[in-house]
Amino acid sequence: MAFGAELRDAGNVVQQTITDSVTRMLGTIDVVDTAQSGSVTHPGFADGVPWYYMLVSVPSAFLPPNVTITGNTLTWTHAEPNAYNRTPTGKILFGIR
Repeated sequence: MAFGAELRDAGNVVQQTITDSVTRMLGTIDVVDTAQSGSVTHPGFADGVPWYYMLVSVPSAFLPPNVTITGNTLTWTHAEPNAYNRTPTGKILFGIR
């Protein structure tokens, strides 16, 4: 990959490579308090193994959206709203490793 880190000794010999767990953030998505689903396409997904993380900014009584990544497209769909007819707000962070 084009990113990561190597530790070398005084003789310039690689002692440790730590590229397996280095991640690169590609972007964020604001998830608003609606039942609308959505998607985002990012060509950077092709450069590694995609990942996402949902940061929910409301109490845990809400189910976060279902998130999938297929090819270079990240899609989110909301579960059914709770008794107050609300879905969670927050951010979806996404990137590659």
